[in-house]
Parts: sequence; structure tokens; C-alpha cells
Amino acid sequence: MRHILAPLALAAAITAAIAGCSQSGGTPEATATGGYRLDESKLPPVNRFAIGDINPEISACTDFAGHINSKWLAANPIPGD
Repeated sequence: MRHILAPLALAAAITAAIAGCSQSGGTPEATATGGYRLDESKLPPVNRFAIGDINPEISACTDFAGHINSKWLAANPIPGD
């Protein structure tokens, strides 16, 4: 009898899970075009590339790490022990 009830219980659990996914509790709001609207003001700030971060005084051919990172390293020194 147990081997007959296991597939029925599994089918009932899958049905309940699928039905729960179709409810809109806590999900982003859908727009009229079918996509989702995202409130970007609630997202954390993202570090983005800026051309001003590159140091043109250091040649990229000779010291690429210095060319890219020297301004950041100067602004964020590693503290001593």
C-alpha cells in the first residue's frame, strides 16, 4: 500500500508547489508589456569604469597595473599594522 501512496503524495506536492509559484505574493510587479519593472533606486551602488580612473602618465605598455590602478591605490592606501 505504501508504494501506491508515494507517487500520489509526490504528485500532490508538485501540484501545490506549482500553484504557489503562480501567486504574486512578494514578486516584482509585471508591466503591461509582460516584463517586470525594477526600482533601481533600491539597488546598491555599482562600481563602474570611468576614463578618469586611468593614469595617462604611466605607459600601459610598460606598467599596465600601474596605468590602471595607480590612482585608486593612491586614494586608498593600505594601512600599516
